[in-house]
Amino acid sequence: MALAARILCLTASAVSHRIRHLERELNIPLFMRLHRKIILPAEGARLFQKITLSFDLLSKELLDLKHQGVVGRLNLYSRPSFAQAWLAPRLADFLDRYPGIDVCLSTGND
Repeated sequence: MALAARILCLTASAVSHRIRHLERELNIPLFMRLHRKIILPAEGARLFQKITLSFDLLSKELLDLKHQGVVGRLNLYSRPSFAQAWLAPRLADFLDRYPGIDVCLSTGND
């Protein structure tokens, strides 16, 4: 089954109940509930930071697994202005997605 098909739709009330259940189970407050807003206490901020890092690592690993068979060398030639203004800012994301590809970028006005 595709990952997108497994995503559950939860109401705001259901999310709130699950968070309260998790807070009781951990015996720490994850949110401070104020009038019409919530803030993260130190414990919640710390957990949020660790969870964010974990999801980032998981996402990178999934991309690596997905693109593990994509290898080779990519030679690019571009005008310097295009390479600097458009191509270079996007190149880091490309290299993160396809770590098995070596990119050789040359510029010139030919």
